[in-house]
Parts: sequence; structure tokens; C-alpha cells
Amino acid sequence: MTVQSGTDGVATYTTIEVADASIFGPEQEISTYTGPDGLARLSTTSIGSISGNTITISIPRSTVLPVGSIVRPSVTPDGVHPYGAVIDRVVGGIPQSEKVKFNP
Repeated sequence: MTVQSGTDGVATYTTIEVADASIFGPEQEISTYTGPDGLARLSTTSIGSISGNTITISIPRSTVLPVGSIVRPSVTPDGVHPYGAVIDRVVGGIPQSEKVKFNP
């Protein structure tokens, strides 16, 4: 996170700012962890919309998320598969010449 969200743990907010929102998509679930190690989860919520690097969350939160908190895409409810936005990012990062190796 590039800007703190929340002020006192009581007042609610509906947006969080991240350095790169391109790996996220609307309706995707995200989890926020303490920085810099990203081990302790602070919050889990769903994305309502994205504009630039500002994520609007679907349900207002009051948990204070300090600058440096780690925002990660959650996996699907089965606990294994990434959401489509993450798959798109992975596919986009693989050169076309390497993609043929995935064919049987």
C-alpha cells in the first residue's frame, strides 16, 4: 500500500491505494498483510472497482492498513486456483515462443 487506509480503527473507509493494481480485478477477493514480511493477515475483502491504482472495496472497513501493508490477491474458494486477473498477468508475462511448451 502506498497510502494508509483507516485512521483510528473505528472510522470506516472504502478505498485503498496500491503501487500496481494491474494484478487485481473487480469482484476479486484480496487479503492485506503486515509489511514488510507479509505474514500476519490484517484484512480480507472484495474489490468493488478499480481506477488507476485506487481500489474501491465492496464493504467499508475500519481496520487501519498502514503504508507498506502487502495486498495480495486471494485464491478461489477451493483454496488452490488464482482468480482470472492473476492468470491474465501470468499469461501476459510469458513470451509466445514459450507458451507452445504447454501444449502436450
